Amino acid sequence: MNKEDAIRLVDQLLSQSGRSLSDVEKAILAGAWDGEKYEQIVKQTPYSLAHIRQVGKKLWDVLSETMGQSVTKWNFHHVLEQKLSPVPVFGDCVPNVPRFYGRGKELADLEAAVDRNQCVVLVGPPGIGKTALTAKLLNSLSAHEWNCVIWKSAYPVPPLDSLLEELLGFLSGSANPDLDSGKSESKESGSSEPTTNVVSKNLITRLIDRLQARRCLVILDSAESMRGHQEYQPFLRHMVGASHRSCFLLTSEEPFESLERWRLGGLAAQTLILKDLDHESAKRILRDKGLTDEQSWQQLIEKYGGNPLILELVANGVKDLFGGHVKEVLAYVTTFYTDLIEELLNRQFKKFEDLEKQVMAALAQAQKPLTFAELLKDLTKEGISSSDLVQTLDYLDKRSLIQIVRSDDQLTVYQLNSIVRKHTLNRLESKATNLPPVV
Repeated sequence: MNKEDAIRLVDQLLSQSGRSLSDVEKAILAGAWDGEKYEQIVKQTPYSLAHIRQVGKKLWDVLSETMGQSVTKWNFHHVLEQKLSPVPVFGDCVPNVPRFYGRGKELADLEAAVDRNQCVVLVGPPGIGKTALTAKLLNSLSAHEWNCVIWKSAYPVPPLDSLLEELLGFLSGSANPDLDSGKSESKESGSSEPTTNVVSKNLITRLIDRLQARRCLVILDSAESMRGHQEYQPFLRHMVGASHRSCFLLTSEEPFESLERWRLGGLAAQTLILKDLDHESAKRILRDKGLTDEQSWQQLIEKYGGNPLILELVANGVKDLFGGHVKEVLAYVTTFYTDLIEELLNRQFKKFEDLEKQVMAALAQAQKPLTFAELLKDLTKEGISSSDLVQTLDYLDKRSLIQIVRSDDQLTVYQLNSIVRKHTLNRLESKATNLPPVV
């Protein structure tokens, strides 16, 4: 659904009570759909800010009464999409996604993956848009194929028994899962994974019974911390090995290595890696942020990469400090680096082992992109073998920390974008001067 469709739908809803939207109300809804403040919306109208605020307050009251729930400028987009969703959603509130760029192929791939698998892990670095893509997926689900969606945040990680009881409660239509009378045993494929305790095993059996009866998409958002909890490994193995029609979709900053083993063993599991935005979608972010010098946007995107959140942070800085003039930033600022960007990258860097640190240091200190042979030569003194390097480059690539490109002579070369390079050099300098690393 786009902005125009949303306004048209609201007009149709209000027409049932003999009312229609005024021009100023349409302007308010258009701005709210894009996540704009009243100060931004008023620029698109001939009205005063006070009038916009007054009309807006009355409009949200009317819509709240019409839709049977609280509707505000900030949740309008989310409420309307959820209202139209043909599949009921239980659990935590699905995040509002007022702005969404590109990802058409990724959305189609994710929809196909959850349709044919019992467990899917959507992997990508912080800010890449995993949660946003998953939220958009809900609008693509058909009520003919799915009975319900359960959305749960996996951070902080709940005890496994608590999560199982909550899932059973949603699927049984009862707040108390003990009222669920499903007791039959489900056949599961053999597994060499560690076993769960008796209580968890019983709850898992009952959960599988429910997932056989109803086709449900269970979304566990921010699931990377589950990797460190051993009780979740056998749980996921049961979910993939058992016979049912449902799917567990996990968003994670880190891959689940066991999932690939299960897939190779013939089980219905898949990992999807979410990478940077394509350049046209990245340009839409800069356009929406009101940046100028469009002919320089390509250079800005190549310099900072296609992580949507990082691009928005950079664009906000260019707008606030340089009036939106991209040329000025490219001419005078080596790297646009903020505390929030540093925090995002630290979440990844603090997980590095020595191998990853050594490869990142070599790429950051290089004066040009390096071929595999050049990188291996630089790292030979560190005792890194070619197989070690292949594994490490694969690890870094899956986390969108390195760029892999073809050089002019068609050799593959490896490099870091400006922000990642700046962050790596900062950490090296901090270590060299015996300062404590940023964590």
